[in-house]
Amino acid sequence: MNDVQEIEFHTQTDMKKPEATTIATGEQTQITPKVKEVADNINGEGVVLAMKISDYIKSMDVLTDATEPDFTRTAEQILEANTYNGCNEAGVMFAALLRARGIPTTYIQALREDAVRNFSIEHPSLNGHVFLEANLGSKDDKKIKIINSTTGEVADELPENMMVGAKGLDSWDIGLRKGFEDLQKMFEEKHQELVTTSESK
Repeated sequence: MNDVQEIEFHTQTDMKKPEATTIATGEQTQITPKVKEVADNINGEGVVLAMKISDYIKSMDVLTDATEPDFTRTAEQILEANTYNGCNEAGVMFAALLRARGIPTTYIQALREDAVRNFSIEHPSLNGHVFLEANLGSKDDKKIKIINSTTGEVADELPENMMVGAKGLDSWDIGLRKGFEDLQKMFEEKHQELVTTSESK
């Protein structure tokens, strides 16, 4: 079992291109024998590997009747059920498989900037998406890329309309365990940061 390693968190609202520097596994994304077996059976390196991992995740069944994000399952449990619930579980699976192949990967909960800016408790719009930040190059020739957890699209930075809500090892590591309740708290905190920043200018 891999030890959890300390990883730097970046939460600046203007951060578009964070940098992955270490390989670490969280409680939710342990590299179990099953995770390792699946990862070892996916061929390719770098961007090709990321695309093939995406294809593997897309081959799993999607839970279409879920009413809110499920942050309760581990990568192992998602594999065993052969189902995933939205971008958060796709991200958990993606992170675990990339790390099992030795690729430094960070889980990013991104938030729509306009949804954060216009957030209110009375009418919360919790519009966000999970991305992965991974070094798809080598240790000496780093190629830090941002991967969309559900589409597999590889880019140099987050989409322009997205901001970093939190970064970590997996959803549990960044405090997301209770569905919309935790996600709403993240939106509220980021909204307050934006308001404070705007008022100080």
